[in-house]
Amino acid sequence: MLPRTAVAQQTPPASASRLGRLRKRSEFLRVAAKGRKASTPGVLLQALATAPAPESAAEIRVGLTVSRKVG
Repeated sequence: MLPRTAVAQQTPPASASRLGRLRKRSEFLRVAAKGRKASTPGVLLQALATAPAPESAAEIRVGLTVSRKVG
């Protein structure tokens, strides 16, 4: 086990700590229309690969939707 100070000094890579968000309906619709889908009971994952973003932009963007049935 690492000492607490060693763990506190470790920082995640920039790409791991930068998550952008899907905010507009058009962004969600684009992923739904052009992306890939995977599902399990209760969860549907949709993903779309895009061109690499400049370093100043988030590399991974996520968006969540929840049905009224769930909450």
